[in-house]
Amino acid sequence: MRLLFIVMCSVLAFSSCEKKDCSIPCKESGRCKAGISYCDYSKNQDDCLKSEVCKKEGKCSVGIKRCELKSDSDCQMSMLCIEQGKCTYHEAGLCIVGSDRDCLMSNECKVRGKCDKTRPSKKSFFDDRPHPRYNYCKAGRGEDCVRSQNCRDKGLCTHDFHGGICVKSCADYYTEYTYCQNQGRCTPAIDYEKGTYECVAETPLTECRTRSACKEYGRCTLVGGECKATNDSDCRQSTLCKKYGQCIYNKSRDECRSSGDSDCRQSTECKTHGECTESLGICVAGSLEECRESTRCREEGKCTLFMSTCQ
Repeated sequence: MRLLFIVMCSVLAFSSCEKKDCSIPCKESGRCKAGISYCDYSKNQDDCLKSEVCKKEGKCSVGIKRCELKSDSDCQMSMLCIEQGKCTYHEAGLCIVGSDRDCLMSNECKVRGKCDKTRPSKKSFFDDRPHPRYNYCKAGRGEDCVRSQNCRDKGLCTHDFHGGICVKSCADYYTEYTYCQNQGRCTPAIDYEKGTYECVAETPLTECRTRSACKEYGRCTLVGGECKATNDSDCRQSTLCKKYGQCIYNKSRDECRSSGDSDCRQSTECKTHGECTESLGICVAGSLEECRESTRCREEGKCTLFMSTCQ
């Protein structure tokens, strides 16, 4: 059909038979060979190397019908490598994060502190496959965050271990037991030259007594940059004492613990759960009678003693 159209053009001199302008298809996908009303793939290496699909997707090699992704070197010429660390060719026809080195050379590391390849905690089906869950870079160390451009420009200097990212402050640290709220360590201490950081408490009044660490766990005193329990008084005013009977400071364990049955009997858990007997510094259900006298026995029928709990 195309041959017939070309013959007609040559004989009748149609105005529409002029060769097509291929500047845009050439720039976008390496289709630079101008034909009559179409742009064709020329199988020219330079055309592929100069195209957008090479820069964006790593499709820099000559293929049968188009520019294709074929090797690590193709990936390494692409923005996928520069921006995201996806510098390794995978047989599925994708650029993936193949190693920590891929991340180290990318803007993920230089700008955002994400210098480690994400990998599963255990050997899995996806270890050698381009599964999206494991195909990106993450922040793995505090020093990577401190040395990143975002630390200096935006203050994202604190390493969030759980999220694998760099965050703005110790108060943003993403974990159930946050440095700031539960330990009172709300101020980042950063050494840019050494590439070190840590979250510290500044003063007992502002960083310990006013935090949930004091109210809930009795950690009301600043010790070595961290809020800790240091005396019976702090333990007795805490939720640990009122609810769980852990009312005495235990120096060997450096925390509030139960000192005897008397601590347990005055606790909320004794009344509700029947945990009225001290064992190894905590309160447990010690007898069938304790279970039968509990609120849970009356309301939920959990009146049987099994392995130090009422069930």
